[in-house]
Amino acid sequence: MSLADTDDPILDAARATVLDFGMRRMTVSEVARRAGVSRMTVYRRYPDGESLLRAVMAREFVATIDLGEAAADGAEDPLDAFVTQVTAGVALLLEHPVLLRLLEVDIELLLPYFTADLGRFQQVAIARMTELIAHGQQTGAMRAGDPATMATTIELWLRGPVLAARTLDAERRQVVVAEARRMLRAYLGPER
Repeated sequence: MSLADTDDPILDAARATVLDFGMRRMTVSEVARRAGVSRMTVYRRYPDGESLLRAVMAREFVATIDLGEAAADGAEDPLDAFVTQVTAGVALLLEHPVLLRLLEVDIELLLPYFTADLGRFQQVAIARMTELIAHGQQTGAMRAGDPATMATTIELWLRGPVLAARTLDAERRQVVVAEARRMLRAYLGPER
């Protein structure tokens, strides 16, 4: 999924509804009304509220990965590019309005994605990090190790700050991102 794939009036309406009411109070009728379509049109694309929420979260949060990649454009060193991409994505997540709203009113709906099965966003993040780590290893910019295991470990580490996003003011978000930058460099840098 890229930013080009994000134009969907149903998902736009669902996002707006989540921001206004939270997920539990979001109804297909309200989403359909806001999107200017029938309820059946929404149900044809998204069979239930959970699949609609998953689609909204995937679109919103995968866009942060795309924006993180854009932040690293021009970085020649694979380690620098990786650290820039990941920390830019984390910085965006920590102030993402949908994430903050879900953490505020519907945290129990998010918990399964943090404590049980991985969501689509997490799967995409791990897959992209795995590719970048493998590339960094091939160039000698990153230490040896299983790229998938390393990417999964990084994703696990970053769950804490994401879950704590509502508790972080702007200054603390900057500190978290700076520490994530240091952590990633230390973890991935070539062994000397």
